[in-house]
Parts: sequence; C-alpha cells; structure tokens
Amino acid sequence: MVLFEIVKDNYLHKFTKKTSNTYYFILLKIANAIKLLLKKLIKNEINTNTFQISFKTPQNLMKPTQKELQHLFLRAGFGLKPTQLQEYEGKSIEKILNIIFKQAEIYTNFDFIKIDEEEIKPKLLPRNEKKLFRKERKEEIKTLNIKWLGKMQDNNNQLREKMTYFWHTHFACKSANAVFNQLQNNTLRKHALGNFKDLLMAVAKDPAMLQFLNNQQNRKESPNENFAREVMELFTLGRGNYTENDVKNAARAFTGW
Repeated sequence: MVLFEIVKDNYLHKFTKKTSNTYYFILLKIANAIKLLLKKLIKNEINTNTFQISFKTPQNLMKPTQKELQHLFLRAGFGLKPTQLQEYEGKSIEKILNIIFKQAEIYTNFDFIKIDEEEIKPKLLPRNEKKLFRKERKEEIKTLNIKWLGKMQDNNNQLREKMTYFWHTHFACKSANAVFNQLQNNTLRKHALGNFKDLLMAVAKDPAMLQFLNNQQNRKESPNENFAREVMELFTLGRGNYTENDVKNAARAFTGW
C-alpha cells in the first residue's frame, strides 16, 4: 500500500501539469477507489465477482469549457464552427460523447461512380479514346476527393469521417481507377469504428490495394511477396516482428486470394 501511495502521488503530480482540475478530480477519485479495492482484497472482505467501484462528480465539473470543446472536436472530427459551440454549451462530457458516437452510427457511402461490368478495358481502346478515357477517370477521382471533403465538413458525422481519413493514411494506397478508389473509400468508412481484424480482412480483399501491391502478379509458380510483406511491415506487425519465412508463406496463401 505504501508503494501504491508513492506511485499515485508522483503520477498525479505530473498529471496536473498538463490538464485541468476536472480531469485531476476524476483521476483522484479513480486512484482512491483502486486504493479501497486493494485494501479490501488484502483483507478478503469482498467477493471479486460482485465488487463494483462507483463515484459521483459534481455536474458543473463535468461540463467542458469552450477550449476543451474545441479540443475534443478537433480530435474526434475536424472542428466546429463558432455558432455550433452553443449547441454543446451546458452539456456534460458524457452526453456530448454519446451524441458523437450516436451520430457516427448513421452514414452513407459514395455510389456516384457507376460500376459497369461490360466496360471496355482501356488497353483495347484506340490511342485517342484511351487518352479520353483516362482523362474522364481522373476527373472522377477529383470529384470523389471533393465530395469526401464535403463529408468531412458534415458536423453530424465527423467522427466516422475522421477515422476513415485515419485509416486512409494508414493503409497507404494509390490507384488510377476511379471505381477502385470509391470502393476502398467505402470500405474504410464501413469499418472505420469497428474491429481492426475485420477492417484488415476487407482491405486485404480490396481491388485498389491488391492492384497497388501487385497481388494480381502473385502466382502459385512464382509468388510475388510485395503484398504479403507490406501487410506485415506497414499495416500490422512492423519490422522485426516477423520472419522472411512468414512473408513467403503469406505470399503463397495470397496466390489463392
């Protein structure tokens, strides 16, 4: 218990230098609750299956300042307009967070770039038509980017768009195919706030990603290790946490993807 007091006091001392009295008060309550729990556990006075810790804080302490609101919405979104701050004034942090996550449940994906399964492959087009085709696709990608910026400005669902953007930067990819770009953007948005395993599995089947990392060249007779290596090195494990044998076996598995 003496060690606990030393750790608690040192940590709270450092914590108060960077935060407000509101969060210090909450942290202090949590620390005291843990201390109480440890005492009772040592004395065998409680049933660990039923013991619960609870505490109440004055409502005024849980209401964020304007600066704290701005910080929250810059982290959970892309900020708020000055007039929109009034909507959250007087509300508790808990209520604001509930609103943010509730809004994130409702979203729409892009579908303005239509998928035509019978579309002629660019390689089969005459030179002048091929140039026009690529120009049209480039304009569609530009339109997609502009429409996505519009979604980011939607203050009713900034959290999902912020996380969509986050995963977009994590799963680095580039494609000249407008349809592929739209599909990937929709995939990231769908899984933005979900399970990482599901997101990774979906990205591993994403046409833009498979094309970008050359998995279309991955054959049983001659495995291409690019996709398998990037999945481990950049997207999940990081350097030093996998072996070359892992890469080779993953590449072999992806030949049947």
